[in-house]
Amino acid sequence: MVTQEIADFPNRALLAEGDPKSLDAHAAALAAAGFEIKKARDGTEALALLSSQTFDVILTDLDLPAPNGLEIARRARTRFASVPIIVLSPRSLDEVTLRTFTENGFQYLMKPVVPKMLGRTTVRAVRRRAGLIFDNRKGDAVELRSFNATDAKNKFGQMLETTLRDGAAVIRRHDEPKAVLLSWEEFKDLVTSRRPHLDALTAEFDALLARMQAPTHRQGIQAAFDASPEELGDAAVKAARAPR
Repeated sequence: MVTQEIADFPNRALLAEGDPKSLDAHAAALAAAGFEIKKARDGTEALALLSSQTFDVILTDLDLPAPNGLEIARRARTRFASVPIIVLSPRSLDEVTLRTFTENGFQYLMKPVVPKMLGRTTVRAVRRRAGLIFDNRKGDAVELRSFNATDAKNKFGQMLETTLRDGAAVIRRHDEPKAVLLSWEEFKDLVTSRRPHLDALTAEFDALLARMQAPTHRQGIQAAFDASPEELGDAAVKAARAPR
């Protein structure tokens, strides 16, 4: 039975785990949190499922047999650009692996994982992707309440109180998020805090564009366009070998 917590949102999960006991325990935790689960006992099964089905969240053991969990996570990210991917690891990550996780947006949980924590983490990952977790100006990750369009009309006072408390509320129509009601404080923070960053980026772009108009830069750009593939290759090798 799907729990009310995520009943009206996508909840198909791929669980790839090489250890049979962990596979069963993690599957039970995810089922209790309301997920429909497809299991994979190794990398080959996981790849077959990834190529034939769609998922709303993907969980894989780092030490998954042939290919390993990191490779499964990479291929899953290629196929599903925005789907949450959670990697379960029996050990701490080295610097290189941690950088790979950060660059690809992978989440990381240390094994053994407490069942409730696994379910809660996975639910939050799905809800965040669906836009139902809001990072307000105080830095709090707030679980947004949603109202259908009819409730928004008939129960505006309740929706307003929710918005003032949490900073935002979602308005849905036909089970699809259609609008967000923001508190005035959140709106001001959204508008004013982003403007300096945009202004700085605009100034940087304008300065870069101005430099590109200089005669020497124009000549360099023209030379690049006129260069043969071999000349471009040689230039790239020289640039890579140049001291930094």
